[in-house]
Amino acid sequence: MADTQVSSGELCFFFRKNAWMQTLVGTCVTVCIWDKENRSGGMCHYRLPSAPDNFSQNNDANDFGCFAIPNLLRRFKHTSSRLENLTAWVLGGAQLKGGDFLQSQQIGVRNISVAFELLALYGVPVLGVSIGSSEGRQVRFNPFSGEVDFRFVAEQYPPSRDSHSRITKLHRVFSTQTALNQEDFSEVLEDRDGLSIEGFPDAETLFEEASTLAPDAIVIDTHQLSGIQRLGGVKSGESVPIVVISPNVRALTGAEFHQLNQAVGRYQFVATPPTFNQVLTSVLATKAWLYEMGKCADMLEPRRTPVPVDTVVLLGASTGGIDALDCVVKNLPSPFPPVCIVQHIPSDYSHSLAEKLDKSSRLRVREAEDGVLLESSHVYVAPGGKHLRLMQLPDERVVVRITDDPLVNGFRPSVDYLFQSALRIKKLKKVAALMTGMGRDGAKGLLSLKRDGAFTIAQDKESCAVYGMPRAAKELGAVCRTVPLIGIAGVIEAAVKSFQTQGSENLSKTAAMNGDEG
Repeated sequence: MADTQVSSGELCFFFRKNAWMQTLVGTCVTVCIWDKENRSGGMCHYRLPSAPDNFSQNNDANDFGCFAIPNLLRRFKHTSSRLENLTAWVLGGAQLKGGDFLQSQQIGVRNISVAFELLALYGVPVLGVSIGSSEGRQVRFNPFSGEVDFRFVAEQYPPSRDSHSRITKLHRVFSTQTALNQEDFSEVLEDRDGLSIEGFPDAETLFEEASTLAPDAIVIDTHQLSGIQRLGGVKSGESVPIVVISPNVRALTGAEFHQLNQAVGRYQFVATPPTFNQVLTSVLATKAWLYEMGKCADMLEPRRTPVPVDTVVLLGASTGGIDALDCVVKNLPSPFPPVCIVQHIPSDYSHSLAEKLDKSSRLRVREAEDGVLLESSHVYVAPGGKHLRLMQLPDERVVVRITDDPLVNGFRPSVDYLFQSALRIKKLKKVAALMTGMGRDGAKGLLSLKRDGAFTIAQDKESCAVYGMPRAAKELGAVCRTVPLIGIAGVIEAAVKSFQTQGSENLSKTAAMNGDEG
């Protein structure tokens, strides 16, 4: 059987199929993920690390590592794979001569880094790597057996440099004692002339010394993570390469990932057995290279610090809401203020809802995670069985919080819970819509928002699958405009634009004078 070719911007997934897939990568990176229990696996091939800010997912999304790797992992979720059974290979990321633009932007090394970052975020251990150098690679992967074969394509590219040699550019490495005591760690760094390794009893002591002594790299282990979360970061600057090593990488929650990023800056997780030596060496070399090139500051899209938003759109729905939300979200333009959605839905289905909306929308739709900062052109869907609320930070940025607070109106997530949380955020302009659904959830919250100056919308009776929640809001006088489903997106867009010229209070008054409900 002929190999299945995976080209740039493509991904391939086989479930219990004994066949080979192959690709050819230069500066591109291919990530091969294997489920040893299900005998299944997949390969993605991307050419750039992250998409521009105004990019909306389309057929080209898998050209970017920030999309390709999560999209590949979703295939495993659909086949009921368990996280603890997944392992990954990362290959490619060469620095090819003759491509001045690619070299100047360090595309290869940034492609490598986004792979390590995202695999760490999702908790997938790295089993093997072949990265860097100045040669291309032909890669073959059998997702049934987990075998990965590759060869350098030397005849097409200049001779490679020894990627191992780049680690010698590090002269002073700080490590926690528990990491230093690992036998494999010592083997990685032994016999390297001019390299000094200094051990510290705990992360707090290490970072205190690092703030004044400025090491070239820091290595810590997962036993120190709880202590790191209490620290204020590395005072000597986040450009210091930091590697977190772990024998058992687990998935991080959004809040944990944010806390660690605040504390240690740009870090990597590395699986220890059975290829600890190769992986740790490669990661240290990659991070040292990034440090030298000065590319850490804008390396990855997920590392951008979102600016404070001044407008938010809030949507609530229940029975019949899935199709109604799709009709609204897919018709919103990009760029656009952040959108928060509460749909009464079981916990097993909210992720699928986010995926469904994402496929048809020009905005990025995802299931909301605790601790995530609101960003423009993003849509946040409340997880089933959890409340979603908004909270303002001291710097006026707005963060999503996911809670297990008691049921509100018999629901969790609750529309009223979201609406009431938005009321507490001053200086934030709000557009809120209550759509098809049974009961009264969201009606009181919509009234409070209207009184606070928000522009409020209700779906009309004729287009509702169940005319319950919008009717309750209308009876309370909570609605500025009643709109057919097909027109809701347009009214939301117009309201957002009007905020820029009239302000929220004047907009609500104008709606009332034009014959809308008040």
